[in-house]
Amino acid sequence: MSDEFPRPYAEEPPVLESLSGLRLVRAHPWSVAATVAVTALLMTIHPLMIRAAIDSDTFYDDLVLLRRVLPLLAVLPTVVPLTVVALLARRRVTVLRVAALLVASVLVVMAADSVYDLLPLSLTLGGGVWSWLVPAGYSVVTLLFLGLLAAVLYPAATRSDLRLLVLASVVVTVLYQFTILIDEPGSEPDLWTWVVAFGVDAVVGVAWAIAALVTSRPAVPARAGTPAELGRQDP
Repeated sequence: MSDEFPRPYAEEPPVLESLSGLRLVRAHPWSVAATVAVTALLMTIHPLMIRAAIDSDTFYDDLVLLRRVLPLLAVLPTVVPLTVVALLARRRVTVLRVAALLVASVLVVMAADSVYDLLPLSLTLGGGVWSWLVPAGYSVVTLLFLGLLAAVLYPAATRSDLRLLVLASVVVTVLYQFTILIDEPGSEPDLWTWVVAFGVDAVVGVAWAIAALVTSRPAVPARAGTPAELGRQDP
């Protein structure tokens, strides 16, 4: 028998510490606050652009605006916080991955809008329960696709918690319903009402991005076997 002390198994990797959204906010409060401010600014651009286009009488004739510019402006308030949160969470973020997420997000939103436009108006504008459930379902599904895209394109050593993404998407959709009337380009609220509405939406959007990318479940490392399991014996 050997009188040496047992050696620790060097093959066992250290267990990854689980991430927490609250920990990320506490570690980077100013970065998160700046992301909220930028997201709020981006949220104002899309409805103002639509309103300006409608007032110009060329809205339906400008195909570049309808098919490229507006969808791009629509996804920026989602892509930007997802990218910043991925950077803060030390996920793999490159210029190509950001471009891929941007393009994929535009395609997802355009596809979702196309399907939504095919639905009967009685389900979307007819009033009643369905006129609330259908847009809400559209929002939840779109957020789920965007969150999953970000999790795939910005990989990490930890696993994204799908349950947290689903819950966050539902909560965000419900909260958005309280500000959707104010956010519509055709409404005429005062300036402070716009600021509060988009500020709340930006906070909710950044919180959703954190829930989508900051996991609470570490990846399970492969367990190294004992010397007996590996067929080794001490001298």
